[in-house]
Formats: sequence, structure tokens, C-alpha cells
Amino acid sequence: QGYEHSVINLWNYYSKKENYQDAIEHYLQLLEDGCSTVTKYLAQCYQKIGNYKEMIRYFLLSTDDSHSMLLFGHYCSDIKDYDNAIKYYSLATEYDTIPFH
Repeated sequence: QGYEHSVINLWNYYSKKENYQDAIEHYLQLLEDGCSTVTKYLAQCYQKIGNYKEMIRYFLLSTDDSHSMLLFGHYCSDIKDYDNAIKYYSLATEYDTIPFH
């Protein structure tokens, strides 16, 4: 759980500074070190810099996380891919808790 708090703090730091490239480098190192909780943050960083191919890749690696599925559902809805939006919103509901954003 300590990893998760550190990852969230890193996200808060990098997103406030809009320094997504440094965040990506940091998260990729953490992922290499075995911290799988960074995948949804990697996806969000790639989305912020417009690299949608990598964004999709990392969101799809986060399918065990309701927040990731919710965010990916939002992305699908934004691009008017409503079938996939419904699919990922539905996946998000399979978890006990869903953070609403």
C-alpha cells in the first residue's frame, strides 16, 4: 500500500507541473521494478501528451482497477465510441467501490 500512496503523490506532483514526460519516465522505471499500480497513471500521462496508442495500451493493462475502467469509459465516450464506453463502464461496476469523477 505504501507504493500506491507514493504513486498517487507522484501523479499529483507531475500533473500540477504538467510534466508528463518526466512522469512517464518515472512510472516506467517503477513498472520495471514491479509496481503494477502505475499503469493507470501511465495511461493518463500518455493521454495528456496525445499518445493515444500508448494510453490505450496502459489502460488495458489496468483492467483489474475500477478507476481505470471508469477513466477509459470516459475516453471512449469522449470519442463517441459508445459501445466501448458502455463496456468499460460496466467493467467498472464489477468492483466493490467506484470512485466517481
